[in-house]
Amino acid sequence: MELEISKFVPAEMRIQMARELIEEKGIRPLARKIEVNPKTVYKYKEGSAHPKDDTMARIMAVMRDEDPDLFERFLNRLWDGFSSALDSSRASRVAEKKKSEKSKPKKVGQQPTKKRISLTEICDRVDITNPFERTKLGKILSVVLEEPGLTSEEIARRSGLSPSAVERYAEMLKEDGIFREGAPDVCGLTRPIQLEG
Repeated sequence: MELEISKFVPAEMRIQMARELIEEKGIRPLARKIEVNPKTVYKYKEGSAHPKDDTMARIMAVMRDEDPDLFERFLNRLWDGFSSALDSSRASRVAEKKKSEKSKPKKVGQQPTKKRISLTEICDRVDITNPFERTKLGKILSVVLEEPGLTSEEIARRSGLSPSAVERYAEMLKEDGIFREGAPDVCGLTRPIQLEG
């Protein structure tokens, strides 16, 4: 486990972890435990070098075994760093997307056209990977394409699927914004769909 984690530990945190153990254990005892030269451990202490991945994995193993609280504190700091980086990355992507959407010129009086979405794209969006499930969803969509505004019960009758299956798929499509919320139990599309085949 430590080897996989050590690859993601930034250089300055590697040095901090090594320094914590050096302070606790001493240079020579730590060097023996992590199987490196004491001069190398001294460089970690001075900050002129940082542990490589395999050495960092051994440092983490020593820390986990001999000072679990310290090990957990560093893991939490590492996790917090990743979480905040991911959050800021998401926020900047959302801001860029909104900015690019606002900067697109719009023609006066023209309704925005929605791109046709394929059955494969729909299945990917609602996380349907089973071919049998994809076929069921395709039946439902083909009925809705032929005659929009049907109830779940009518779709079930025309597609040969059970009403509960149709309702389950309709709910998934509503949550993803492909079916629109309207009158109770009425299914309508919010965008054009292209069924393959």
